[in-house]
Amino acid sequence: MSAFTATVAAFALAVPPPVALAPASHAVHEAIPRPASAKFGQARQQPDPFRDFRDSYRPEVQQQVRIEQHMVIRLVPSTPSVRRESIDPPPRAGDATRYKEKKLGRCVAIDDIVGIAPTQSNRLLLFMRDHRLLSVALERICDADAFYLGAYVERNTDGRLCTGRDTLRARTGASCQVSRINRLVAIKD
Repeated sequence: MSAFTATVAAFALAVPPPVALAPASHAVHEAIPRPASAKFGQARQQPDPFRDFRDSYRPEVQQQVRIEQHMVIRLVPSTPSVRRESIDPPPRAGDATRYKEKKLGRCVAIDDIVGIAPTQSNRLLLFMRDHRLLSVALERICDADAFYLGAYVERNTDGRLCTGRDTLRARTGASCQVSRINRLVAIKD
């Protein structure tokens, strides 16, 4: 075989054979086979020779799941019955009871709080389950009257309300950090 014949044969094999068209009078409706992945109206995708090259420079996709849990506790406003039951000793009718603040630790268990009530400009009263009466001092710029409907506090892992760490939020939108917690003790005259 000559070199010319070999070259012509190589080109002949590389070129696809021509498609015979049916005459218009003999219109044949044959189904054109499509690959299963091709959708109606989409062109058949050609293989991309540079796909592996591009994929080697893409950052790896990190699959991560992050689960966060927040628990918000509502401190309800105290009712008159809660106030009478939680103050130890209970005041007698007609007696004007005075209270003095005594230092308490930095934290109080949130589950022990029965009710809350605003008092002076930046102080709240906490009525405790064990009949103690506590005074919570808020930041100077906070007004305790905003907490007349109660307060919300986000529960920490230790389940305690602490000074310098926790923030009380009112339903009115106010948010104040707890600056001091004291115990109120009745003074006998």
